[in-house]
Amino acid sequence: MTDALPPGAPESVVAADEAREVPAVTANLGRMVLALLLFVSLMVIVEAGLQAQRYVRDRIKGDRAAAETPAGYRAAYPGRETDAVDLYRGEAAVGWGPTRYVPFIEWTRAPYSSRLVNIGPDGLRRTCFNSDDARAKRVWVFGGSTVWGSGAPDCETIPSQLSELLNKSGPHVVTNYGEGGFVSTQALIRFLTLVRNGERPHAAVFYGGFNDVWTAVYVQPGGHEDEPRMRRGEGTSIDEALQGLKSLPATEGNAETVKDEQGEVRVEE
Repeated sequence: MTDALPPGAPESVVAADEAREVPAVTANLGRMVLALLLFVSLMVIVEAGLQAQRYVRDRIKGDRAAAETPAGYRAAYPGRETDAVDLYRGEAAVGWGPTRYVPFIEWTRAPYSSRLVNIGPDGLRRTCFNSDDARAKRVWVFGGSTVWGSGAPDCETIPSQLSELLNKSGPHVVTNYGEGGFVSTQALIRFLTLVRNGERPHAAVFYGGFNDVWTAVYVQPGGHEDEPRMRRGEGTSIDEALQGLKSLPATEGNAETVKDEQGEVRVEE
């Protein structure tokens, strides 16, 4: 905008000034329209991204739900009906059933025995083809359910197949430290705990990543799969920890474990 003209200015001067104002107003309107179009385009891109994320999430959940059914197992093992049924029963018993609380890593499977799925007293899954030679090299494998072997018999898990290959070139013992739902932090803590206890492998293999992405998107960045239930005091890990604490006698010293009137456990100094 130009400065205001003095009263009595010639009409030709007024007309010239108004003519200069028109392009400026037009330019300002053009910039406003362009900014609005850019804003709308950005909103469309954001909405498309959210819709794509929801689609992928629903597909993953749908595929996972369909796989974790008797029909899903039969489809994965065509012509092996008995194996599919036994696997489903084993997975249902140890995969979606009770787990045990373990300090720092939160949970492991409870002992279980069947034709195709076997969990030892240490909470670890059986690995086939291992050597019984005392000089065998020790290999540890860490990860989530893929390493643990969801949907696979004991002898077809990744650690078992690795053991079969390694023992062709010399005696090896492969230990399956995979656990359903484990993120990379839990795998690393499990490794450090073993080393702290004085154990040493000749090699350690870490295979993971999916659970880290899954929990970051659908649970909480930096968390783990079971965290929501544990925060609510539900599920398996925290329940068993509290039940174990309730069964302990009062400790000696300055701290004492007691039950309040509601039966809840608390620690008093």
